[in-house]
Amino acid sequence: MRKLLYVIIAISMILSLFIAWQRILSEESQNNIQIGIRYEDILKMSLDEDKKIEDILIELKDRSITTILVKQKDFDFNKLKILSDMGFIISPELEDNTQIENLSKIENLGYIFFGNKQIEITPALVEFVAQYGLGFIEFFSQDQAGFDELAEATKDENGRYQVIRMYSDEKVPYISTPDTVDRYELALTERSIKMFIFVYKDPKSLYTDLSEFIYKARTNGYVISDGKLEYDYKQTPIIFLIFIGMGTAAVSSLLGINLGLKKIGLSLSGLIGISYITGLFLQKDLTLQSMALITSIVFPVYSILIFCRGKPYSISIRICIQKFFQILGITVLGALIIVGLLSHANYSLGLDGFRGVKLAHIAPVLIIALVVLYKDHDQIFYELKRLKKSTLVTSGILLFLLGIGMVGVYIIRTGNGEISDIEKTFRSTLDNLLGVRPRTKEFLIGYPALLAGLYFNLKIIKYPAMLMGTIGPISLINTFAHVHTPLLISVIRSVYSIGFGLIIGGILIYFLKFSFKI
Repeated sequence: MRKLLYVIIAISMILSLFIAWQRILSEESQNNIQIGIRYEDILKMSLDEDKKIEDILIELKDRSITTILVKQKDFDFNKLKILSDMGFIISPELEDNTQIENLSKIENLGYIFFGNKQIEITPALVEFVAQYGLGFIEFFSQDQAGFDELAEATKDENGRYQVIRMYSDEKVPYISTPDTVDRYELALTERSIKMFIFVYKDPKSLYTDLSEFIYKARTNGYVISDGKLEYDYKQTPIIFLIFIGMGTAAVSSLLGINLGLKKIGLSLSGLIGISYITGLFLQKDLTLQSMALITSIVFPVYSILIFCRGKPYSISIRICIQKFFQILGITVLGALIIVGLLSHANYSLGLDGFRGVKLAHIAPVLIIALVVLYKDHDQIFYELKRLKKSTLVTSGILLFLLGIGMVGVYIIRTGNGEISDIEKTFRSTLDNLLGVRPRTKEFLIGYPALLAGLYFNLKIIKYPAMLMGTIGPISLINTFAHVHTPLLISVIRSVYSIGFGLIIGGILIYFLKFSFKI
């Protein structure tokens, strides 16, 4: 039985690696971008600098501006024609469908954006958007009612989405890094953005930001283009998806077998497999999202329970590191399966996303805690009895408070959300030093705690450290669920996190061993 399960997992890995390689090739070849400014900012610049609009436009053209975003309230078709005649791409931001006939007469009309929360879809709008393309505004369009429906309706004859991702500070609900160019560079390198609309504050800062961003973009191999921007994402054959998903079902079986629950494990994995294959033909996207969520839970649980549990015995630092990499190796297999399941255009473009982020971060910790309490309660009570009463009470209170605090921060900071100024500065510093920022909760919390839990295998500290250490594998596998991030960036981020985690983990072990005599 085990051999058959290993064969299924191997096939799943091979197919996932193939898809990962195809995705890397596609992402490397898609290096054309557009840089733009809002038309309302051009009017402000004209007033602030006391220059004619035409002179402002000539200067912007010389500074590699390709695109001008024009909101519906600013539509003046005579002026739009002037912009078009000068070679600028005109990207309109619509509030309704009343102007699409007039807009169709303009040369150099670019991607169509929508500034309202509700898009009223009509046959005329579908035809119009299908001709010029649809703009996805980062952090905004995912909440627009009707956007996904319009994207589906305007796919070309080959089934490719006519959607482009755009970033602008105007639409960002919170600012993750204090420097403007850093924000735009992160959008360029880590979020598959193709169009960048700069917001005017004053002439000096705008021109400085533009020059610095353009330099960094070109240094990274990007080309500023006034042509059509396209994404080239291959659709994965359904037979591939079937075998890839069955890898997760096979690991679920192995988990049950290793926990002494062979019948339950086989029954549950069989149910997962049958439901998955059936769902691929009925509700494909929902099924892929569900299997990705199951994968993000099963693999961290399996890796931690297999290599962290068992009879307590003293281990060397070499064995500790070996087990650490075995845990990460299994977790990486889960990450590859998620890559195989979700590497499609609708996920990369933001039309669909990984569902259940909070659950994927909480469920593995809870499952591991329940298994450990059920399977290892005798050992836990034995270790607790050996502790002095005063030590037990003090340690219990401290661990409880620390645990509540960390769980609160862990849950709140999971996903996209507002962050403190200190964290903004810390993130920005890491980005500037390393180019790609490692995950803080991996290298500062998860991996050091995991190493400590593995090393202090004979001590009661093993169990809370093991649970805290689960954060590392969970975060690693979820890094690859961010499909909008280029795959190589996710790989580099994970390598950095593991490297720093090993260093900090070593320091933590030394500190606990010699300072507290653990």
